[in-house]
Amino acid sequence: PRPVSLISIDSFPGHPQFKGLGELTPPDVASLFAFRQRVTPPQFALAAEAWDAYRGQDRRRIEAFLQRDTTALPYLSAALRRYLDELPVERGGLTRSERRLIEQLSGGPLAIHDAWSRMHEGERAYYITDSSFWAMVKRLAARSPALIHVAVDGDASQALPRGTLSLAQ
Repeated sequence: PRPVSLISIDSFPGHPQFKGLGELTPPDVASLFAFRQRVTPPQFALAAEAWDAYRGQDRRRIEAFLQRDTTALPYLSAALRRYLDELPVERGGLTRSERRLIEQLSGGPLAIHDAWSRMHEGERAYYITDSSFWAMVKRLAARSPALIHVAVDGDASQALPRGTLSLAQ
């Protein structure tokens, strides 16, 4: 088999709020090629165990995994801990992102795109895409009783349409 390599960075010149490789241009990514490192057998083993814990979607299993040393993959622990924040602690409860959106809307209505951008404030990693944010918005609006109200301007088929969000009355 061919060797597998890894580029693992937490900053990039010209990106003061760097959230991850996905925000880089192809030339930016190409510039990192020389800094790649071969993935070691212990890293493969750790990644496989993390994947098994993640796929099971069992909070206790992931928490147990996080008790071990994960430094071989330096961003793995933080990513799994952030993922756990998206699992409601209690049945019917809200995730960290849902609570964050509702807190934003407590100050009054917001444009959908502004609310989405604010979701990243204070976060260390890019974790919510426009489409996953929109799916969350639709879930909160569809709850009974609805927690938020959505007013879409124009084409609602976009990944993230234009419009306004507000707390449901």
